[in-house]
Amino acid sequence: MKSSKNDDKIIISGNTVVHESAGGYLFSEENGKLYVALLINTEGKYFVPKGHLRKGESSEQAALREINEELCLNQFPIRKVAKVGLVKYSFNKPNDPKEHEKTCHMYVCEVQNRITIKPLIDEKYVETRWVEVGVALEKIEHEREMLLEAVNLYKSYRNLSSFVSETVNLLKKTLMNNLLAIIDSGSYSSGGYKPNWSDIDLLLVVKKLDTPTKLKVAQVSSRLKGNYNIDLGLNIITGKDYSSPINPTATLAGKTLQALLEMSLDDKRIIYIVDELGKAYIPSQNEIKEFSYSDIAKFVILNRKALTSSEVNNPEKFKKIVEKQIRYAFIMMKLAIQYYEINLYETKLDILTSAKRKFTDYDFLSMGKILEVTKNWSLIVEKKDLLAVLKIVDDFIENFSKYFFLKVSLKK
Repeated sequence: MKSSKNDDKIIISGNTVVHESAGGYLFSEENGKLYVALLINTEGKYFVPKGHLRKGESSEQAALREINEELCLNQFPIRKVAKVGLVKYSFNKPNDPKEHEKTCHMYVCEVQNRITIKPLIDEKYVETRWVEVGVALEKIEHEREMLLEAVNLYKSYRNLSSFVSETVNLLKKTLMNNLLAIIDSGSYSSGGYKPNWSDIDLLLVVKKLDTPTKLKVAQVSSRLKGNYNIDLGLNIITGKDYSSPINPTATLAGKTLQALLEMSLDDKRIIYIVDELGKAYIPSQNEIKEFSYSDIAKFVILNRKALTSSEVNNPEKFKKIVEKQIRYAFIMMKLAIQYYEINLYETKLDILTSAKRKFTDYDFLSMGKILEVTKNWSLIVEKKDLLAVLKIVDDFIENFSKYFFLKVSLKK
C-alpha cells in the first residue's frame, strides 16, 4: 500500500534500508470449498495483499488495513484468525546503492461470505479474485509453503473455536452462577496457537472456590480432553483475587499475574465475563519485575526436576517432556524481556526476535534451530533426535538463566 515516506515504517541504517510490512490471507468458505482473496498484476501473477507498517501501527493493525485497502473492502469487518509467521528477504532497487531488507508479518483472516473485491486504482494490480485454495497453490509463485500453512491454520482454528465454545458452554452449565469470567491465558486469542503443539490455557474466575467447585472444574477438564485431541490447562481464582488480591506476587501464580497483565493490554483475551465482576487488578511495574524474575528461576527448577525424573525409554512420555522444556525456554525469554519492557507477542518467533534485539550480547542461534525443528515436530520420533533437541534446550535454559540473573545483579 502506497503512503508517504513519512508515514511508512522504514529505517535507514548506513547502507541498509530496513522495511517492515504486514499482510495476509483472507479466506472465505462457501458450499464446502475454501477460497482465498488474491491480487493479480499486469503480468498475470498472483499475490496476497500486504504493505508497509505505518508509524505507531502494530503488525496486526497494518495487516487488516492493507487487506481492507488493497481489496477495496470499504472498512468491511474482517477477522484475524491467526498469525502465520514472518517472511524475510533482501532486494535492490535500480540506481540505488543501498541494500533493502524487508520483514513481512503474515496473518490468516476471514470473512463470512465472498464479498465483492476489486483492486485499488493507484496500485500495480489490475484484478482481484476469490480463488479456490487448491488452484491458489498452483497460481501463486512465492511463499506456497506459507499459503499451505495458512490453510492448515485456518482449518485448525475452526476446530479450535468449536472446542473453546464447548468449553465455555460446559463451564457455564456446570458452575452456573458461580462462574464470573473465563480468560485466555495462552496463545488462542493472540493467534499464535499451533496445532499439535500448543495447549489451550484458561483462567477461570469464580465467586466461591470450594472443594465442590474444584472437583467440578476437574470433571469438565477430563470430559473435554476425552472429546478433543487438545491439551487443556485450567487455572482458577476468586473474584477477590481477580480485583484486589492480597500480596499478589506471593498469593497468585506468576501465570495468573501474567494473564491479568496481558488482559489489560488486549481485551480480546476475555472469552466470557459477567457485568458484576469488578475491574481487574493490574500488576505494578515492580510486581511485574518480581514475578518475571522468580518465574524464570522456577522454570529452571522445573526443568531440572523433569529431566532427573524423565522416562527416557517411554517415547510418548519423553516427547511430552521435551515439548514442555521447549515451552519453558520460550516463556523464559518472554519473561526476561518483560523484566525490562512490556509487550504482547503473537508467536514464538516474535519472542525470539525481540529477545535478539533486547539481549544483543547473547547468542540465540540454538533456539532459532529449535524453532525450525518445531515446524515439523510430528516427524521427530526417534529417541536420539529427541535427546539432541533436549540437550540444546536444556543448555539454553541453564545458560540463559545464568546470563539473565547476572545481568540483573550488575544493574543493581
